[in-house]
Amino acid sequence: MKEIKPCPFCGGKGHISSKEIRYIGKNYFGAKKIKMGVQIICGRCKARGGLATGEVIYASYQEQRKGLEPLENGAIEAWNRRASDE
Repeated sequence: MKEIKPCPFCGGKGHISSKEIRYIGKNYFGAKKIKMGVQIICGRCKARGGLATGEVIYASYQEQRKGLEPLENGAIEAWNRRASDE
């Protein structure tokens, strides 16, 4: 995972926030498919970065979400790009 740059507005530390947008269904193996949204939010001033969305497979038997890391990296890239545009 990439490094999250400080907030371009206040210099605060950003953190990853993910949210389930909607349930899509189940795949062939019975694992849930969910549309997820991921963005970076500043812990100090609550500024938000761009929203990265995509399909994630939630394998409850393994307690993990496959496909979430690329979304996290996309949200970090959007945040860092905005932070450097200052």
